[in-house]
Amino acid sequence: ADAFTCKGYSKYTEYKDASGEINTKRELELTVTVTVPFVGKIAEQFILDAYKKNVDKDNRTIGKMIAIMKEREKAGQ
Repeated sequence: ADAFTCKGYSKYTEYKDASGEINTKRELELTVTVTVPFVGKIAEQFILDAYKKNVDKDNRTIGKMIAIMKEREKAGQ
């Protein structure tokens, strides 16, 4: 259990862009530590790469949901 730790958070903040449209910024912080000799750094990078893929997929899904919501709003639903 002491060989692996993963800590982090996601934070969402609303802001207005130059045109006055409200957007949301997502900040992520993740710390991965693997204390296994010789392979620890490789394992850390593998875990971080997998996490990044999941976050990228999550962002695409959120983008699709927003597009659907905007289309429904335009259609008056």
